[in-house]
Order: sequence, then C-alpha cells, then structure tokens
Amino acid sequence: MTAEASEIDTFLQTTEPVELTDGTKVRVHRLKTREFFGLLRILTNGGAPMLAQVDTSGMSEEQMVQLLLSLTLFSLPNAQDEAIAFVQQMVELAEEPANKQDGIAARARLVAYLDNPELDDLITIVEKVVEQEAEDVRALGKRLRSMWDLAQKTGQVPQPIAKQGKSAPAKRAPSRPRST
Repeated sequence: MTAEASEIDTFLQTTEPVELTDGTKVRVHRLKTREFFGLLRILTNGGAPMLAQVDTSGMSEEQMVQLLLSLTLFSLPNAQDEAIAFVQQMVELAEEPANKQDGIAARARLVAYLDNPELDDLITIVEKVVEQEAEDVRALGKRLRSMWDLAQKTGQVPQPIAKQGKSAPAKRAPSRPRST
C-alpha cells in the first residue's frame, strides 16, 4: 500500500474529534460491514414496525438524515444492548496516549464509560454516525427497499398496516347449550 493510499484510507475512516461530556475526545468511525450490521441490529430489534412504514422516495439528503436519526433514536429503548455495543465499536480515542499501557488503560476507561454513557454523548455519537453515512445509507436504502418490497410480496415479512386492508372481525360460532 502506498503512503497516499494509506492517507486516503485514514481520511475516509476517521472524522473530526468529538468531545464527550467527561472531556474525552473521540473520533467516530465510518460504517463498514460489521458496524452497519450493528446499526441494523438496532433498527430491526428496536424499530422494525416503524421500518415497515418508511418510504424514502423523493426525500432530500437532509430529510433522510432526520428520518434515519429519528428511527435510530426511537429504536434505542428496545435495543439497549445493541445500541451500547454499536456506540462502543464506533468510537476510538482521538489521541493515542504515549505508551501502550496508557493506551490500553484509556481505551478500557472509554469502553467502561460507554457502557452507560451520558444521554447527550449517546445522541451525539449516533447523530455523528447518521450525518456521516446519510448519503451512503440512502443509496443502500434504495436497494434494501426493493429487497424489502420483494420480501413482503413473497410473504416473508408482514405487510404494512396501511396496505393490509381492513378485514371484518371474525364471527363467533354460536355456542351450544350446556348439557347437564
């Protein structure tokens, strides 16, 4: 790998530092496959009913960012463990300590802090991820939407409530007289 390729790769994977409420400065990673799966775990475990109702056609990038951020944040309560694991894997220390032992200790403190972070820090990290990834997620979302529609048509996932139509309530069979 050339030095230029290494610099480009580094640029694409890191962002400007974000300061957490405890003063720790972190960088939020760009989504790769495992991180994307982490985000999907949050959305599918916590927000599957909302996802079935989403239509992103005609949305601007800003609207897409707001929608994805809202979906993610509203999914968090039902996907707590997934959210904490995701946040922990999405950040790294902005500045590595001088020696390896200090680096290991600092990373351990960060992971421990992120096990139950301040709400503001959780939202800041999720918001940063969504802002960074909105354009790519939108493009991927179009592909996923067509896959989702196909899965609905083939009965692999339930139809959205609005599309299911209203069915008449089931009639109860008349009860038989008791025999004593």
